[in-house]
Amino acid sequence: MMIILSLFFQILLILLGDRRKHNTGKKIGFFIWVAYLGADSVATFALGVLSKTQQGQRHTQTDELRAFWAPFLLLHLGGPDTITAYALEDNELWLRHLLALLIQVSVAFYVIFRSWTRTPISVLTILMFFTGIIKYGERTLALRWASKEHFRKSMLSESPPDPGPNYAKFMEGYVSKQEEGFVVDVVRISEDRLKLKKGQSYSLHHQIPIGGEINASEPAENHILEKKAHHLFKTFKRLYAGLILKYWEGEESKQFIKQSTPEKAFEVVEIELGFMFDLLYTKMPLVCTREGAKLRLFCFCLTICVFVSFFTTVENPKHRPHYSNVDIFITYLLLNSAILLELYGFIILLSSDRMILWLSKHKHKHKMASMAYFLMKPLQRKKRWSNSMGQYNVISSCLKDEATTFSIMTLTRLCNDQEMLDTYWYTFSNTFLLR
Repeated sequence: MMIILSLFFQILLILLGDRRKHNTGKKIGFFIWVAYLGADSVATFALGVLSKTQQGQRHTQTDELRAFWAPFLLLHLGGPDTITAYALEDNELWLRHLLALLIQVSVAFYVIFRSWTRTPISVLTILMFFTGIIKYGERTLALRWASKEHFRKSMLSESPPDPGPNYAKFMEGYVSKQEEGFVVDVVRISEDRLKLKKGQSYSLHHQIPIGGEINASEPAENHILEKKAHHLFKTFKRLYAGLILKYWEGEESKQFIKQSTPEKAFEVVEIELGFMFDLLYTKMPLVCTREGAKLRLFCFCLTICVFVSFFTTVENPKHRPHYSNVDIFITYLLLNSAILLELYGFIILLSSDRMILWLSKHKHKHKMASMAYFLMKPLQRKKRWSNSMGQYNVISSCLKDEATTFSIMTLTRLCNDQEMLDTYWYTFSNTFLLR
């Protein structure tokens, strides 16, 4: 029951986790919140139950097969690619997840060690054990990358912030020249005479236009907007780390907004926010690296091999009578779900803006990239946000309906937390029609 419940939470998270980008409903938020909190608790509890069943001196074939479930619980603790953190505060708890990783891996190793019988099932358990460690480690590493301290350090290592002109030094030189008898005057240079960088204009690299006057076809236009959004994202993600921007970086964005139509400007902002969402709440930045892609391919191929080996082993008449039909069904369910969820996550990755952008850059160099680009481009999600923003209704908050909310308000007063409930109770979503 706990194994199946843990699997149910994983399916719920991978299906709903990515929809937070374009669905701000309270119902879907509640289900994601329950699944996010319950997934780790259920998987940890189930792993503890498995370890308790291995404390006896005699071990049966049932214990051996159920020990095979321990690595899948590590997979569940690793979580899906579409959600690693429910809130920004979860990223700051990466050290706690690292400690949990060490503890749960030790418990799973104990379960495997106690049930070791040198049979094919035991060997397959070891193979899945490595896959579970990799998946759980991915989540911990993704949380660490998105933590405030590490995120800020990574921004500083990429490019140190430019504090701008040194006005103290400027005034010192100004006064010094005046005292020497020179006639000094301060002249303001108009912004259009400044250059963003030496040899760089306001447009993208490779002379890509930035304004609204794009005469290319629709796919080419989307490709240009995605590239522009990624270019601006690399600049403005520094603001999330509390860092300042260089002067020419702010001017580049200002010129783009001036030369774009409102629709294109807002679409670029949508794509930028999608990149930021992936960085803070998902495994996408980790999976999109070369090392992350290799590990993901290794885990997927290993899971396929384990599934084939388990099928040939269990369907062998010499082994089939020793295992319970219910245990075999649950094991098949875990294996098939691991493969299908991995494929689903891979499709989401390929259809994301980040991967579409990467494929568009390499489609002229590699045939596989070109084929993947034309296959996944139609699957790219067009709705990138909810087209709505929350609005706090001050009038409704002042004119509280005590008859309908008396019991709730009384409870919150006793808990001294009425302000939080008011913020939730009287906040509504307003839809924007920009297109």
